[in-house]
Amino acid sequence: MTFHEQYAIAAAVTLAVELPLVLYLARRARLLHSDARVLVAALVANAATHPALWYVPWSFFPQALAKPNYALYLVVGETTVLLVETVVYWRLLVPQRPWLALATAALANAASYGAGLAVWALIG
Repeated sequence: MTFHEQYAIAAAVTLAVELPLVLYLARRARLLHSDARVLVAALVANAATHPALWYVPWSFFPQALAKPNYALYLVVGETTVLLVETVVYWRLLVPQRPWLALATAALANAASYGAGLAVWALIG
């Protein structure tokens, strides 16, 4: 499987998990936004982070993906994703509650990361 095929699967899993989860969390928090606005915010957050997490190291720092460096890449990359997505949710959905933006980004990313691990375990 090529890197680009792996990316397509990862992106599909991420969106399949994060979009409905962010929508669910927004409803549970009783945000006064339309479902469309919440989904657009989730799409913007993922469009800003997912391709960068995969393609920046692959294109510019391939040594980051090597086994000895992978843990550091993962920590730095996922922390950056968390921060960027928190800012997106904070600005677009909950400007008065940054902690809710952080919780939403953290839960969505943890869920999609876990789902991704499960998918890779299934497909090898």
